[in-house]
Amino acid sequence: MQQKFMYLSGWKNGAENMRPLAELIGEDFKFIDLMDASKIMSISNYADMIAEKIKEPVYLIGHSFGAKIAI
Repeated sequence: MQQKFMYLSGWKNGAENMRPLAELIGEDFKFIDLMDASKIMSISNYADMIAEKIKEPVYLIGHSFGAKIAI
């Protein structure tokens, strides 16, 4: 079974900044960009938004603000 990873960027870092890490891991990955200022909401609301995007078991990997959401 192939591992699935979801990368959550920091608040002011685009998700593409995490691509080098994803390429090192070499598995299937999906990026979620948290930079859209029109979607400023609580950490709980962000976590709910991310949870809606998860359709199968994944490992969450977050940086900075993304790590808070992953936790």
